[in-house]
Amino acid sequence: MRTRSFNLLGFIVLLLAWSCTVPEPKEIPVLEVDYYNPSHQKIWEFKDQALLDSLYLYLKAEDPTLRYLSALSFSSMDLEQNAVDSLAYLLNDPVTEVREAAAFAMGQLKHSIAEIYLTDGFERLDSLNKRTASNQKLLEAIGKCGSNKGLQALSTIRTYKASDSLLLCGQMRGIFNFGQRGMYSTESIETAIRFVSTSDYPLAARELAAHYLSRAPKKELANIDLVNLSSSQTNPNIKMALAIALGKTEKPEARKILEDYIQNETDYRIQLNAIRALGNFPYDSIHTTIVSSLRNGNEHVRRIAANQLVANGDERYAKLYYRLAKDTFPLIIKSTLLTAANKHLPSYFVDTKNAINRQLQQIVEGTFSPQSKLQAIKGLSYDRWNYRYILQQTTHHPNPAMRTAGMQAIKSICEQKDFRRFYGRNYPKVRKEIADSLKVVLMSGDDGPIYEGSSILNISELGFKRVILDNSYLDTALVNLELPKQTEAYEKLKNEISLFRTGRPAATTKPVYNHPIKWGQLEDIRNDQKIIIRTDKGEIVLKMLPELAPATVINFIELVKANFYKNNQFHRVVPNFVIQAGCPRGDGFGSLDHTIRSEFSYESYQEGMVGMASAGPDTECSQFFITHAQTPHLDGRYTIFAKVFKGMDVVHQIQQGDQIIDIEFLN
Repeated sequence: MRTRSFNLLGFIVLLLAWSCTVPEPKEIPVLEVDYYNPSHQKIWEFKDQALLDSLYLYLKAEDPTLRYLSALSFSSMDLEQNAVDSLAYLLNDPVTEVREAAAFAMGQLKHSIAEIYLTDGFERLDSLNKRTASNQKLLEAIGKCGSNKGLQALSTIRTYKASDSLLLCGQMRGIFNFGQRGMYSTESIETAIRFVSTSDYPLAARELAAHYLSRAPKKELANIDLVNLSSSQTNPNIKMALAIALGKTEKPEARKILEDYIQNETDYRIQLNAIRALGNFPYDSIHTTIVSSLRNGNEHVRRIAANQLVANGDERYAKLYYRLAKDTFPLIIKSTLLTAANKHLPSYFVDTKNAINRQLQQIVEGTFSPQSKLQAIKGLSYDRWNYRYILQQTTHHPNPAMRTAGMQAIKSICEQKDFRRFYGRNYPKVRKEIADSLKVVLMSGDDGPIYEGSSILNISELGFKRVILDNSYLDTALVNLELPKQTEAYEKLKNEISLFRTGRPAATTKPVYNHPIKWGQLEDIRNDQKIIIRTDKGEIVLKMLPELAPATVINFIELVKANFYKNNQFHRVVPNFVIQAGCPRGDGFGSLDHTIRSEFSYESYQEGMVGMASAGPDTECSQFFITHAQTPHLDGRYTIFAKVFKGMDVVHQIQQGDQIIDIEFLN
């Protein structure tokens, strides 16, 4: 009996002693991305070389940073469905950032199976808000891969309070992502309206809701009261987006609000979107407003107004456009007004038509700015008898942009539905001239004209299959293109050849790995050193973001150190969207002898973000752009690698053709 008592007492003592020494639960490691860390660099290299087996192993690494980086790598790759299964394991990871990366990557892969995993991974009983951030990313990701049922579920959530900012942002981003896939519903539109209307909701979610409405089809907005909604807004980003949506309603009250924006708003971007939106209304009702906008103090606004006359003008006002072109406008505006006159003036005004063509030809042949010449070529294309002049002036022009513009103009002429009737008995002769010229262009190895001209092969009314009896030269033209430097032209020509011969599109070839990451280049920005773009309009200072896209930053640094951007130009400017530079040709089709991999992140395109232009995943090289405003439709589709630190006023002043004097490291 004593022995039993002693043994029981001893057991209790041991139990008490053990309970006092039970170790504390392991602290969850902190995630810390370091692009100088060799282990982290290795994962970026695995992603760069598409070494999937290695990346899959790191999804189960003990170090959460390695799990995070490997999961995020999958967001920039085109992978089979089994990648979703592997990533789904991480939706229950103890580290928030790892769960977020896994959800983002699953959405990016766009496989429908991911919707089940993402829905199951959503933590509904999160009373301590430990899963709020990852829940946000799950909601966003569902929008990239979910079904109509998923859109319905997301659109009918009404339990989130104004204080649930992350969840509200996730809900609206998810709905916006559905919209990116062309998916809308009555409930999703109503939810977007509610978000914009609720002033104590997070601003980021309300802005996304406005962008969702701006991209919705007209029929979805027909019965929505956007007039009162727009009238109550003060945020410029919301106003910009709602201006586009207002135009789609085609209501007289909406037109009045847009006209008020043009006359009274001080933010030129709101004015621009209002002018664009007016294009939905009967021309008579907007004529006065558009013409008066030609004298706006902002150059972007003047250009968009002139382009609006080209796009939506009326033949009754064509002679007025011609008279306006004689006024004291900058030459680029004059050439655009001549373009509008040439497009809309009926052909029976022979003398006036001839006078317009002569003036456009004088611009092409004179010592004027390249941008005015490019516009003049476009203007000449609206008189289809100019086809021979366009070919003569542009096919062998020393400026690549003029050669490309010439082919764009010829393609525009060929795409007219009444091509055969217009030329009448001259049709066979004209068609043969164009076919012969097209052969010269396709055999030239000239990127831009090949890209623009190759689709002429498949314009049905031309019937080139009956004209081009021996099309073996097409194979030679394709082989002559250099990869990866001419990837864009190569893929386009390859596809058009396949359509021409078989009626079926060709499969896209993914660029092969060809440019290793040179990590040592990051030393140049180790201490947060900035990069300065010196332009003829002023200076733009950039902050690099290697934590988002290290390989892209390194590529940019290499090009800066090689003086690649010196005396380059901004070849593309789309007001209230982007300014773009870095094309060695000056027409947007130029590249170098290497490509780099896409590096997508869940950073969003706000005003002043710097992204890489591309012709598809993994085709990035030297061309970059800077945003004028929010552009959420670019998120997750174009690599963000820097942002404007100083000089946004200069970004807003840049016009097409403005020069980059140099890009340097800021001391």
